[in-house]
Amino acid sequence: MDMTVEEMALPIAGNKRSINKTDLFEYYGEDRLKLSGKTILSEIQNLVDKKDGLERMIKISFLSKAMKAKYTELIMERYRRLA
Repeated sequence: MDMTVEEMALPIAGNKRSINKTDLFEYYGEDRLKLSGKTILSEIQNLVDKKDGLERMIKISFLSKAMKAKYTELIMERYRRLA
């Protein structure tokens, strides 16, 4: 059985996993959603600004310690891709 982990429910630029910054912002943001570069940069900054709050929410959640660690790791990986 194929245990490939998909990151997205729908493909972006033909991919469901290993989505990178170019796939997300250029293909999806600019080409598909027709967002301007300025709008995309503004939304990236909004996400970056909310990083600490997201980490706090995970820490106070009712998830188990193991799940908190996994969720935090997943979120931090996604943030690294934005850089």
